[in-house]
Amino acid sequence: MKEQIIEKLTDLERTNTIKILYACESGSRAWGFPSLDSDYDVRFLYMHPVDWYLSVEDKKDSITEVGKVLDFSGWELRKTLKLFRGTNSGLYEKLQSPVVYMEEDGFAAALKSYTELYYRPLAGIHHYLSHVRSFMENDFTGKDIKLKKYFYTIRMVLAADWIYRYQHVPPMQLKDLRSLITDAEIQHWIDETLLYKAGSTEDVNVPRFDLLDEFLKHKSEELAVFVQSYPGSKKESPDALNQFFRQWISKY
Repeated sequence: MKEQIIEKLTDLERTNTIKILYACESGSRAWGFPSLDSDYDVRFLYMHPVDWYLSVEDKKDSITEVGKVLDFSGWELRKTLKLFRGTNSGLYEKLQSPVVYMEEDGFAAALKSYTELYYRPLAGIHHYLSHVRSFMENDFTGKDIKLKKYFYTIRMVLAADWIYRYQHVPPMQLKDLRSLITDAEIQHWIDETLLYKAGSTEDVNVPRFDLLDEFLKHKSEELAVFVQSYPGSKKESPDALNQFFRQWISKY
């Protein structure tokens, strides 16, 4: 599958006259809890030739092609840097994906070197908690729950908790975030259920686990109280990212 993905990425470069700077796996395969029929969520960051940017007109800043098994979505470099400055959690996750399909000249490490300057913990916590609230309102309504939504919620609660504790970008993978769980019974449930999910399909449901539900509810409520009193921070000047942008587009 990797060869097929790289072939498609190369085709996207040719047909769109772009240079892909970084392409990785996102979604459940990168988070660490895929199912038998999980699709491949390929995300990429790209730039155009310099002349493309010398225009008074706004232009399309993304590329998307969705199939049954392969899902491709890419962001143009200027858009990427705006999102980085705005603490887009999805972008910060992608830059640490364990599965990298393509990369140009250490792009991910170069961009991540600006994390301390631009990452705003409060924005990160808000991102994850907003998704947690949505999942709990829409999916935690019966005795059973779609398993993939259960794991989405676990990962996002833990990611928000990580930011709260360490004031830094949380790990992308569930296996790293699990260090925040001290209850052995919940850890055992996760171990057993990960094995079950790996051999099941995306639409499988499981009975809800009361101890886990209590943990998720308590932790999300605790974090919601915290963010109400946490001082916000303004965006840093884009000067460093402007220089980064110019350096990279001058290479193409």
